[in-house]
Amino acid sequence: MKSITLNLVVLMCLAHAITSAQNLVPNSDFELGTPYCGIMMGAAAFNSSIDGWYSPTTAECDIYYTEGIESDCYNLQPENDYPGPIGIKGSELPHSGNTFIGIRTYSIAETQQREYIQAELTAPTLPGTDYIISCWVSAGDSLESFSNNLGFLLSTDAISSSSNLVLELSPTSNSAEIISNTDGWVLYSDTVNLTEAFQYITVGNFFDDDATSLSTNPAANTQPGNYGAYYFIDDLTLEQVPVSVSEKFSASSFSMSPNPSKALVTIAGMAHPFSITISNQMGQAVMEKECMPGTVQLDVAHLPSGIYLVHVIAGGQLQMQRLIKE
Repeated sequence: MKSITLNLVVLMCLAHAITSAQNLVPNSDFELGTPYCGIMMGAAAFNSSIDGWYSPTTAECDIYYTEGIESDCYNLQPENDYPGPIGIKGSELPHSGNTFIGIRTYSIAETQQREYIQAELTAPTLPGTDYIISCWVSAGDSLESFSNNLGFLLSTDAISSSSNLVLELSPTSNSAEIISNTDGWVLYSDTVNLTEAFQYITVGNFFDDDATSLSTNPAANTQPGNYGAYYFIDDLTLEQVPVSVSEKFSASSFSMSPNPSKALVTIAGMAHPFSITISNQMGQAVMEKECMPGTVQLDVAHLPSGIYLVHVIAGGQLQMQRLIKE
């Protein structure tokens, strides 16, 4: 019994190490920087107000704060006393912390104007390795449109342009679906296999107007500046997908559905008694359950939206799958 117990403890420690994957995105929650009051006037204002990030073009992006600036500042969220005339893009609380970013993914039709943010990764990616790109997104409440093509480009060199026009490059990951959620945040997540040692990440719409789909925002207003499509972004991560670090980690033989899930998750395919532990991205166990052979349902409705690791232990063997909670 003692040997088995120690074995399981080692497995769980290894699982904890894998769960706590390194996020290669610097200042991923955009909290570090010098608070700026007002509308960003040029890329230089944005670049000097946030640590680790910058605009790779001449277009200015926006930084929003819930504290640290005056009440009449245009970019104070979720409410402010800004008198105009430029329209407020929307009302939103950060997904975490006190700060988030705003970028325009579509401008006035046929102008091909875009906004992008770029950062140098804290370490290059490993060629031939799977990574998860994820971030939290909320559509601007007041803009006339919603768009698809929120994209993420990984590159070996920094991207740079002397204009504010679309960067027609092939994104590493891209949202083909139109994101229209204005009530809180939705998680965008994608697993990609990276073929090179990429060092930079750039976020924005890499497709021209003709290749970008739009839908009308019924809650839009006509204040100046509220044209096109615009998105708030927070908590951006690029993490290596957990891989086996020991022969104790057998290939996953259980099925888990639906994934992503909002409430009930069904785990099936286990022929022996087993235990389940769900851990968050900090490696902390948030749910544990002992189960008999067969199929079991887990209610994850109470868990915050995010990415979790499901550990299943049966016969001294640890199997893992990633769960996205919407």
